[in-house]
Amino acid sequence: RSRLHVETGNTPVYLALFARAPANHGYDLPYWFNVLDLPGAVVDSEREIDATDHEIAEKMSDALAAFVKTGDPSTSDLDWPRYTRENEVRMVFGDTIEAAPVSEGIKFFLDNPDVRPDAAQPGVGTTPRPAGAPL
Repeated sequence: RSRLHVETGNTPVYLALFARAPANHGYDLPYWFNVLDLPGAVVDSEREIDATDHEIAEKMSDALAAFVKTGDPSTSDLDWPRYTRENEVRMVFGDTIEAAPVSEGIKFFLDNPDVRPDAAQPGVGTTPRPAGAPL
């Protein structure tokens, strides 16, 4: 829906990818809120939380606060480019933090919001999304 919003909406769009291993669904939430040290905040971790994790969490939570305050997640430490059809980039939070082009696979789903990866065989084929079903 990002592309649809870019074309029809009147507010900027920003994309992010959390790629810090393990990058399970929801694993990024303690980073966005910078609560890595709270008991139970990071679940299913296969490794120790380290200084890099804390640095990433600080930058992610600062970006979230900036976005809430101004509508732009950029901070003095993080220049987050807007996503546009002409500039298809996203901020990647992994072992480093960098703006990177959106992959061709993601572009497919941005162009086809009613299609999703087959839940029975992740990454294999696609199934139509029923009207009104969440992405």
